[in-house]
Amino acid sequence: MLFTRLSVLLGGGLSLLAALRLLALEKDEKTAALCRRLLTALGRGFSLHEAMALEPERFGSTAPVLVEAGEKSGQLPAVLGQLAAYYKEQARWKEALGQALLYPLFLLGASCLLLLFFLLYVLPALAKTYKAMGAKLSPDMMWALAAADGLTFYGLPLAAALAAAAVFLFSSERRKAKVAETLPFIKELRRQFSEERTCRLLALLLKSGIGLSEALDLAAGALGESGHRRGLAAFKWGLARGMSIEEGAELTGSLLSPLTKELLRAGVAGGSLTEMLEEAAALVGEELTARLQRCRELLAPCFLLVTALLIALVLCLMLRPLFSLFTLLPA
Repeated sequence: MLFTRLSVLLGGGLSLLAALRLLALEKDEKTAALCRRLLTALGRGFSLHEAMALEPERFGSTAPVLVEAGEKSGQLPAVLGQLAAYYKEQARWKEALGQALLYPLFLLGASCLLLLFFLLYVLPALAKTYKAMGAKLSPDMMWALAAADGLTFYGLPLAAALAAAAVFLFSSERRKAKVAETLPFIKELRRQFSEERTCRLLALLLKSGIGLSEALDLAAGALGESGHRRGLAAFKWGLARGMSIEEGAELTGSLLSPLTKELLRAGVAGGSLTEMLEEAAALVGEELTARLQRCRELLAPCFLLVTALLIALVLCLMLRPLFSLFTLLPA
């Protein structure tokens, strides 16, 4: 949002200081406070990219370098507009990924809650009723009652242990990557997301006048997957030792798909590397969108089937003693 408004205001003829003063009056307190801090840094003699570098949690490492390139080339409004489009696209992808997984996760959570409700409340009540009627409980129902007793006494410690394990696993990018590697479908989603982000960011950096080697460094810093960062580092290493761009792209491992590598070759041959990177990002984005849609269409019925099977299993556990009681009734 900040990059979009700054681009519009600067493109409309306002000076940088005037634009930031105007944005400092925003109702959004976070944006207003950030603009005030940028104004303070500019008043102390810093340039805009230096002021942004003082806010790494808000701007990261890539935006200040791009802004510096825009300041040197005199194309700051255009660079800010490109940055705004890039971050908007990345936010759209994250939202799409969250929406694709939200409904299946909701179904999974609802299934677990339903199972817990039957185990902790319905099953014990039915067991008492059956015992009062003289029915013999089946071994399966006895096991289920034992599990319910265990959850009653150890439920909170077990939930705390699971929460601690989840925090441990997902608080580190390396551990998250290892978890993702055990799930091939999620692993491919992460790879495509990284590929789209890399191609789009490299195109943006090259368009801003930054050299390919430096652009590879910055793009690697923006990736969360360590294996993909090593791939871009190998790409840069190959260029430094005289390899062509096509040969260096082969060193990226699984990050770049064969189609993207072919587009890079075409871009180098035709002198349109930036355009081919943008085309690669668009094609990977289309494929990623289709994969997310298939993910949602596949997971939702699977979770519904699991829910139905769980309910059927619980009903069988509850009704078996009743059927055995019916067999004892006189004809």
